[in-house]
Amino acid sequence: MHTIEVVTKPVKKAYLAYLQSLEIPYIVSGETDFNFEDVLRKLKQHYQIDTLAVCGGAVINGAFLKTHFVDEISLVIAPHVRGDSTKKAAFDTLGTTVQDTFKIKAVKQPADGGLHVTFVKAD
Repeated sequence: MHTIEVVTKPVKKAYLAYLQSLEIPYIVSGETDFNFEDVLRKLKQHYQIDTLAVCGGAVINGAFLKTHFVDEISLVIAPHVRGDSTKKAAFDTLGTTVQDTFKIKAVKQPADGGLHVTFVKAD
């Protein structure tokens, strides 16, 4: 697995120098928010990345969902429950309604008793 940092234009030069000192490549995109289309184009152009796994929380997952670039969802349901009203759901689109439809691609049951469901975007 490789790390490529994505930053916005107002990033401090000291932080970019820090990334360079660790040999971590970075992409600059957007003024205050990421321009996801630009980021994906640069990932493909500079790093030949065609497939991206977004393993974030509800807000970053929701941000990608709002772009309509999500074409597959891999959802693992573990046999554990935790009640916590401060935690977000899988996607938080911050007030924007997104109505993309997905269909089941595969269902697997791991040995731990959970469930792994993969969905693909419906045509």
